[in-house]
Amino acid sequence: MKLLILSKENLALSVAEALSLLTPTSHKIINNYLFHNSKINLESRLAFTRSYYEILFTSSHKELSEKIKSFNWNRIYSNSFCVRTFNLKRSESSLASLIWLSLKNPNVKLKNATTNIHFFQIKNQIYATLLLGTNQENFNERKPHKRPSLHPSSLQPKLARAMINLTGIKSGKIIDPFCGSGGILLEASLMNLKPIGYDIDPDMIKRTNANLKHFKQKAIIKKENALSIKKPITYLVTDLPYALNTKSTDLNLLFISFLKLLEKNLKVKAVLGFPHFTNYKKLIRATTLKIEHEFKLYMHKSLSKNIVIVKP
Repeated sequence: MKLLILSKENLALSVAEALSLLTPTSHKIINNYLFHNSKINLESRLAFTRSYYEILFTSSHKELSEKIKSFNWNRIYSNSFCVRTFNLKRSESSLASLIWLSLKNPNVKLKNATTNIHFFQIKNQIYATLLLGTNQENFNERKPHKRPSLHPSSLQPKLARAMINLTGIKSGKIIDPFCGSGGILLEASLMNLKPIGYDIDPDMIKRTNANLKHFKQKAIIKKENALSIKKPITYLVTDLPYALNTKSTDLNLLFISFLKLLEKNLKVKAVLGFPHFTNYKKLIRATTLKIEHEFKLYMHKSLSKNIVIVKP
């Protein structure tokens, strides 16, 4: 079993992102702890996961010392180790001493150890875990205002990445038919996917190319109306365009036309960002598309966004 420590920014979104990408056959959620049995090692791609672990064993308080003594620590040990405890009424040094006695060539290193052993008390159960990784993505360096070609409607990179993961895509092509300044394409490229972007505005195409070049990433970019895409679509992620001075009737016509196109061409899954003032449920009900999940995210005081996962 594995353990994820999820971000609490939007816990429902954090859970859905992890389950969509890792597709475990069994899982359990306690607060922001997600236990799962997936064998897919893509945790480093997750945007709303803080850290991830292999669960070595579980124990009660009474049995912990004996469990530590009997566990084969040499199986997971490499060069140096460090022990950390969370919500546990046992000192880290006392647990480290027990592990020390079990190792062939023990070496404690409190900073930058190669083997990080963390003990969590979650409710009445103690989990001994091996840290596999932490979220190393520096999303701040890719925020819209730090890109060479800024556009005010650009998605934050963390959300763009999560939206991609919500499709469940492991590899291959992913389409953004309203690519704007390329935030979704940039994240998809950094994830070693094959992004394809469309936009009808030549200025947006220039912005996308400039941003991708700045971060040394690649995508296929086409100047094309999203409503003209007629081929099968496996995975699609997009933040639907809007402007506050655009008539809602015009936006509704655009959105329903696009949803009708998805109805004909979508094969697996699409993740769509709708502006808060759109009655997206009514629009989707006008098609045969099914809503799998939906999330409301507050962006700032005057704007929120609805993230909706749809499938055929």
